[in-house]
Amino acid sequence: MLPLLLTGCYTDFEPKLDTEPVLCLNSLIKAGEPIKVNVSHTWVYTDVKGEKDHSVKDAEIRILANGQQVNNTYIAKEGDQIRIEANSQTYGYAEAEVTVPYALSAANIDYDIMLRSLQADITPGQGLTGRIMFDIKAEIDLPISRDKDHYYLLGYNYYIVIPRNPTYMDPDTSSPIQSFSNGHFNTSDPIFSEYVSDFENTLGYESFYDNAFFSDKRLAGASRKISFGFNDCRFSVSKWNPDSDIMGCGYKVTLNTISKSYFDWAMYFWNNENGLMGELSDIGLAEPFWGYSNVSTGAGVVAAQSSTTVTIDLKNFIQKTFLDFIQQSNSQVFHPQHNVEDGSNNHLTHTSTNDSLHHEKRAACDRSQQYCSSSLLGGADGT
Repeated sequence: MLPLLLTGCYTDFEPKLDTEPVLCLNSLIKAGEPIKVNVSHTWVYTDVKGEKDHSVKDAEIRILANGQQVNNTYIAKEGDQIRIEANSQTYGYAEAEVTVPYALSAANIDYDIMLRSLQADITPGQGLTGRIMFDIKAEIDLPISRDKDHYYLLGYNYYIVIPRNPTYMDPDTSSPIQSFSNGHFNTSDPIFSEYVSDFENTLGYESFYDNAFFSDKRLAGASRKISFGFNDCRFSVSKWNPDSDIMGCGYKVTLNTISKSYFDWAMYFWNNENGLMGELSDIGLAEPFWGYSNVSTGAGVVAAQSSTTVTIDLKNFIQKTFLDFIQQSNSQVFHPQHNVEDGSNNHLTHTSTNDSLHHEKRAACDRSQQYCSSSLLGGADGT
């Protein structure tokens, strides 16, 4: 109703802004990787030429780790105090500092895999063609240190391993005979929406979709299990020979400890792009949002993160589900929901939507593997 009550008029104009461009620094420093810095300059929104090319040709960059100058091959370490300085004859000087946070020493994960449906078809001489749908519910331990505030980002990457073997390729299409769809990331745990106000919750505003930022603000100094999951996951096979293995697939779940600058930037981004005040400012009913920056010029973000990764491996669950169906089909043992479409038994089809058909509970702990998740912060490495 609100837009219907508002009236107004507008006109095009070219603002005469007396501004000088300044240096902009962006860097997401990851423990265990070289430091990458993106140096550019600011430009006015209406400056089409500046928007196309805002590189800085004469920039000199200096990186200091714990007070000592280092070169561009330096590998950032947990606990490092990183200072980035840039100087340009054209755009002046800029600097920023950040401390690389310590990763969690270990991350333990418990997860349940619940089969939602199975559709499969066996044809002699061609193998099995089918699809399973399933959900995953997971909990990850979050130990809390009481010495200072901490900030986190829970992310993930999904994977499927395609062997270099013609057995796994369809000769007619030259495509893999198996595929994995990762479904939807479920971050309904209230800890992921600490920055969403009660009023915004009432109006249906939601937290980040694929990037779960949170702090220990609601944890009151106590360790806690963080709940998340994946809904509507799907794995399909075509003309699969059960004598060969199912392709490996699953998720690399990464619990990142992040710098306050990364968290503060994420809060600005959400409020501006997804929050109520951002929408109101877009239509002139609230003050505009100023971009967050921890750089001396007020342009750019220098942030840091360290990662601990655990794996949700789906291979055994998927292979057992299909093999159980094949075994039942061969022995002519069918559940009530099974359907034999061809009376000759040469062509067997199974369809099930029983949530309790197959349920697997797993636990995993990975202390060493580092696998950085995708992030929202745009930096020199394109992440």
